Amino acid sequence: MVIDDVLPPWRPRAVMVRGDGETLTEAVGAGGEPLGAIIRIHPVQVLSWGLDTTA
Repeated sequence: MVIDDVLPPWRPRAVMVRGDGETLTEAVGAGGEPLGAIIRIHPVQVLSWGLDTTA
């Protein structure tokens, strides 16, 4: 899974999660509320770039 964005003027940033995916058709949240169908990712590697707070 990759989440990416570009800030002006041209500052790309992203987070990439690599791992195994599992489909859950009737997932529930931490409080027991039904969430419906979700894909749960079991991370093996997490990479990010461009997320520093300095300009």
